[in-house]
Amino acid sequence: MSVYHWNIILRFAYFSTITHLAALTCLRTYFFQHPAKRIVRAFLMACLALMLLILGSFVHPPLFISGRGGKISGFR
Repeated sequence: MSVYHWNIILRFAYFSTITHLAALTCLRTYFFQHPAKRIVRAFLMACLALMLLILGSFVHPPLFISGRGGKISGFR
């Protein structure tokens, strides 16, 4: 996978996360009436945010980018 494609995937994930957070403002009264769903949704969004932070840290470190093709390699 090239660095370009990795960046596209990461930016798409950030965009979908921001869109989801914007939708939550419209669903505020629904989640106050359904607290179990609110807890599940908050937990899953926290997991997604954590994954995005971890994946975002792999975008530019020189350890993971090899050669002229800009391919992302595994751990060394």
